[in-house]
Amino acid sequence: MGCLVGGEKERAPAPPETARGPEYPPGATVISRQALGPSRGRRLTHTIVRLLLSGRVQESPFEGALARALGTRPSTLRRVGPALELRAAKAGGETLREARRRLRASVLGAAKAAGTPVGVVGARVEEGQLPATGVEWLPPSRGAAGSEAASPSAGRDLAPCAACGKEMFAEGRRHGYVRTECAACGPRFSHAVGFPFTRASFGWGPGPPCAACEAESKSPSSRRYGSLRVSCLDCGPTLTLVAPSGPPAVRAALRRAEERLNAGEVVAAQTPYGFVALARPDRVGRLRVALASEFAPLALLVASRAQAARFGAVSAREASALFSPEAPELSLVPLPGRREFARELCVFGRSLRVRAADSPTLLLLAKACGPLLLAPAGRGGAELPGALREGGAVPSAHWLTDGAKVADPVSPAREAVAFGARVLFAHGRGSLPADVPVGHGATGLAFGGGLELFGAACFGGRAYLTASAGPSDRGASALRLGRLLSRAAGLSPAALAQKLDFVAVSPEEGRAFHLAAEEAAADAGCPFVEVSPCAARAASQQAQGSRRPKAVLVLASAEPVAAGDAWFDALQTGGDLVDPSRGRAVGGLSPFDVVEAPGGREDLLAPLASAFERARLPSSSPNADDAPLLEVMRARAQTSTSFTLLLDAVAASLGLVPRRAPVGSGVAEVGALLQEPGVSRRFAFAPKVVRKGGRPRLDTAALLDELGEHWRDVHKREGRSLPWNRRAALGASFGFALVRGLAAASRAACGRGALVALTGNALAEPALLRTLVEEFRQAGLRPTFAQGVPLLDGAIPIGQARLAAAQANAA
Repeated sequence: MGCLVGGEKERAPAPPETARGPEYPPGATVISRQALGPSRGRRLTHTIVRLLLSGRVQESPFEGALARALGTRPSTLRRVGPALELRAAKAGGETLREARRRLRASVLGAAKAAGTPVGVVGARVEEGQLPATGVEWLPPSRGAAGSEAASPSAGRDLAPCAACGKEMFAEGRRHGYVRTECAACGPRFSHAVGFPFTRASFGWGPGPPCAACEAESKSPSSRRYGSLRVSCLDCGPTLTLVAPSGPPAVRAALRRAEERLNAGEVVAAQTPYGFVALARPDRVGRLRVALASEFAPLALLVASRAQAARFGAVSAREASALFSPEAPELSLVPLPGRREFARELCVFGRSLRVRAADSPTLLLLAKACGPLLLAPAGRGGAELPGALREGGAVPSAHWLTDGAKVADPVSPAREAVAFGARVLFAHGRGSLPADVPVGHGATGLAFGGGLELFGAACFGGRAYLTASAGPSDRGASALRLGRLLSRAAGLSPAALAQKLDFVAVSPEEGRAFHLAAEEAAADAGCPFVEVSPCAARAASQQAQGSRRPKAVLVLASAEPVAAGDAWFDALQTGGDLVDPSRGRAVGGLSPFDVVEAPGGREDLLAPLASAFERARLPSSSPNADDAPLLEVMRARAQTSTSFTLLLDAVAASLGLVPRRAPVGSGVAEVGALLQEPGVSRRFAFAPKVVRKGGRPRLDTAALLDELGEHWRDVHKREGRSLPWNRRAALGASFGFALVRGLAAASRAACGRGALVALTGNALAEPALLRTLVEEFRQAGLRPTFAQGVPLLDGAIPIGQARLAAAQANAA
């Protein structure tokens, strides 16, 4: 027989619950007797209000804020699937309605204090046992029918917060510790393998926290309350510096890495997002030799605004963006005395790529050594290795590592600040969610452009975008998307497998994607989910929010068009003004002939050799051996409207970039000059808008003819050997005429005052983006770009727009 203690009846503990947890429909109010797990200290029987909370409720500041809001009220918290279960006692003088109302108020107040969106998706009333006072954590559960109503939501991967940054440089258990993080910062989605979040799901199962760390995770006043990734020097992994040859150094590994950097050597440092290669700013050549790449873009790693201001002009808004919790890689204008240095880092274009320290390792090294050069630690500087010296990694660097596995190595986001807004060029870390939900809870797939699979995986009502989506990254993007879909399946118990329906160039390419995605899923230990493009229309509609654009101008590399596609006038798109609601391209560049380069080798100029010969522009003279092959290729010529293809060829023809340079280098080189009126307005062009099939398009053939006339006229006056500045002015003037002509064609197609969205990988050069916006405004249009959706993936890319229109027509 029980006895009364403190106004409540004390009873023996009931048998434990099943692993799947409670089942009850969302919003139901049920009276039942609920059994709990093993008792921890004295437990009392209460009338309990149980709430199921959805949103960013795991591994977030919300859990600590909720515990503080509950105070001494007897209650328990448990992670149930993607949800958080709150069980709290009804006070003696409360009615059930008052108890539910006060608990909901506590939840909403905690969510507001933590800055975390939270909703209540289920409620019930029961009798059961709770601790005598305060909040207690129960073992996590996989969840059941009730928890499936909770939408899966994981926080962004963030850089170390200010509190963690101070902790790393202060005396204590985390002085110089490269895994310092708390519930307000650190990696979340990219390092979890499924809901509910547990220590094992983050790969920390074998290493239990020390007593001090465990006390932090259980104290509501600690910023690490509820965090399962908590660790310190006493219980975390050991840092090691592995030399190119010889034994590894364990003792003072971080200090030894600093010494190697200060001595001018290259160090590959492990971050939560993969290994990066580091070197001093005066060791550009050494870093490029280690990477085996003369063109790989390098970034400048800084730990403070003062460090960044030594190299580039940093406004208050740019500093705020650079050192925000997301810590993107930002494009800045270099100081006058640093322009040559900026050109050494990014060989083409004039922007200075600056990156804030987004992990404890980089923050510690940048603070100790000052600004550092940074690139992915793979040969060519393109891929981030996830393991120490895996295939293709830099072989001659010193490797600073703690031995922990990197789940999905990707680069950070790339941004610029233009017209008072942060413009996203490329999503990073593979898990950064778009700011705008896609508007539904079904699993779906949004296309990133063209006819290939890359771009965004949509599930749980939110879009997750991959890093890059250019033709040169096509294969890597497909692999990233496969891993992303697999991770989405692991995190979302409610994600249902659907039929994969997409447009492919050939069945072989479709099968190749399946194999790559399935292999990536097997490596990650996650199921591969096949999904339909049901998110395409919702994503394209909501990318701009309530400001629906009338059309979208896509300036990109050449993307193949499916045979018989009536949308476009050419076989390769990339410079079209697209109207998704009408299911067609309504303007843009007029098509021009393109041919394949002899031998299939990469060549910026060869595709437009025929067009350049007609305009009598400089192009390579084919030798006798190539002549028959060229004739065959010209007979098989295709048509294209690619902005990047055209501007790259002009830059290569004028000798501004090498013919073997990467795709987009000519756009970067010419685009960087467009905001210098003395250069980009030096030669007068008169762009003409013509109607092709009733669609207003800029006449590219006439513009190339004008370029040829200017070229011949300048040679006649100044001789055949033109200095670089004259050739640069000629290329920039052509580029400016191209932008102005596109603005005129867009106005003719859409009418004055129309809202036109801008997207495409050609806009990665900030000066080109600014010029395009200014010229569109001058033409009486309202240019815009989607906030939170990357330009390089396409705010409303071509392939996605095609699917959106097809679904709208089918509906």
